[in-house]
Amino acid sequence: MSFTGEIAGNDGLDGLPLHIFLWIAGRAGAISPREVSVFLRMLDHSGWCQSKWARENLYRTHERYAASWNVEALSRMSRDLEALQIGLRCLREIVPLAEAALIRVDLVRLAEATARASAGLLGHAALRREQRDALLVFTALTEAFLLAADDRVRAQSSQLAAVPAAPMRREGSGPHLQSIPLHTKGRLPVRCVQVIDETVDVKTFRFAPLSSARLAHLPGQFVTIEIVNGNETMKRSYTIASSPTRHNVIEITVKRVPDGRVSNWLHDNLKIGDELTISGPHGAFGCESVPTSDKLLFISGGSGITPVMSMSRYLYDVADPRDIVFLHSARTERDLIFRGELELIAARHPRFRPVITLTHAGSPAWKGLTGRISEMLIDDAVPDFRDRTVFLCGPTPFMEAVRLALIAAEFPMANFHAESFGGARVPAAPKAEAPVVAPSNDVAAAPEPPSERKMRTSRLLGILPRPRLVLVAPAQRSDRGAELPVDAGAAADHATADHQATAAVVFSTSGREASGCTTETILEAAEGLGLPIPSACRVGVCGTCKTRKLSGNVSMDCEDGLDASDRSDGFILACTARPLDRVTVEA
Repeated sequence: MSFTGEIAGNDGLDGLPLHIFLWIAGRAGAISPREVSVFLRMLDHSGWCQSKWARENLYRTHERYAASWNVEALSRMSRDLEALQIGLRCLREIVPLAEAALIRVDLVRLAEATARASAGLLGHAALRREQRDALLVFTALTEAFLLAADDRVRAQSSQLAAVPAAPMRREGSGPHLQSIPLHTKGRLPVRCVQVIDETVDVKTFRFAPLSSARLAHLPGQFVTIEIVNGNETMKRSYTIASSPTRHNVIEITVKRVPDGRVSNWLHDNLKIGDELTISGPHGAFGCESVPTSDKLLFISGGSGITPVMSMSRYLYDVADPRDIVFLHSARTERDLIFRGELELIAARHPRFRPVITLTHAGSPAWKGLTGRISEMLIDDAVPDFRDRTVFLCGPTPFMEAVRLALIAAEFPMANFHAESFGGARVPAAPKAEAPVVAPSNDVAAAPEPPSERKMRTSRLLGILPRPRLVLVAPAQRSDRGAELPVDAGAAADHATADHQATAAVVFSTSGREASGCTTETILEAAEGLGLPIPSACRVGVCGTCKTRKLSGNVSMDCEDGLDASDRSDGFILACTARPLDRVTVEA
């Protein structure tokens, strides 16, 4: 379909590219010849465009305003927000939603190229605050106009830009996003509409739905993506990095992991226009999923930043009045994700404060904190942390170290929430008998043991583990009727041996059986036999591995992926369920 005839007579659209240039380049003051040259080169070479509209119409801007494309003439022009909004609104009224999503990508790329041109050889990192602000506002405008539903497009621009402020959250208050109709937890086909290089090994992938279904979620939730690679379908769960206020698009930010099949496939193969399937959203981790205090503390490590970044973007978009401190740990400056956006939010949100610490600050130019997140660092950086609700996400050793640091600092752990990230879930209460996992080079080390001054009995009563009960054999009697002493250790070993001998998993559909698998989950037992059970998160939250149990007993470390009806129907999560006796499942 061609829109050339409609656009030719549309005054609002004629000047849209020019107003984009003025909005970005005119923000910083004097317009440079380099900015004009780069912008015109983008207009004249349409190979970078994804949308048919951009290919057919952007290059005409050079001809329409031939007399204006010089530094002197452009410097006399002023930036006009209303003209920019009119152009975007006119564009949305004549193109279908699927085309509008691709046009938005093209316009943002055009604006970003202009901004980078003004920064010179240093690129995006050297942008002045005024330019970053202009780019962020333009990106938000394109989302509001080009990705909005048809009935909202014709509303006044002030209504489109206005976002209602969130009410003050108090203990026990329900999440105020519950009124948003969430997409059902079925499978949804999506198209990749943008790929953003965040760091050398981290990319953000933005998706838009292929159907008219609305992508909606709560900040902090995650989705499961399905990738077809030859004859194999690979599934992985990724936290949603985008805010639920940015409708009809969803973003995941993926770090390339050594030997990571899905992360490497995404980095090497997924490009704009490709289609895949997602399911979700899942999860109950986030500032709108649980009651919170009026002060929040987000703590993240490495690429675990994604769920708390989704929360931060949401709270900024709705002008939430809660006080927020964002404490993030990264290995080096080049590993910092979303650094520029965090600085921008802090500059425009009076109660948002990012704090960044590097574990390997090799550059003398680094002026921020250095060192792993510990009890002392938390106390120094966030003195009122005990009054806040904490949301933590990162690699498992990092989260365990931070959790122990909070416990040592006598933080009220009822206000502590952690999201699993690439490993077992982090408990809210300490396990005294569990050793601290040795950290890798880019996660926090375990905190030092708390001092005697802080180890007060009144505080420890609520966190000490319960006594471990051991079943022993009945007392034996001698020939004279007297009870003989019982070797408790031998009895326990005997009970363990009996348990290992009787624990088994029978897969009724295939007729296969795995025996002696007390230390394995049912999913691991199935994989050992080569039986396919769909799975994704492997920590019990996404529900992909839901399997019906026909008989026997299991223990599950986490069962967040099951709802009440699933439990009543006998379903278990194969990825966390371990057999306690002879268990039969439908697989």
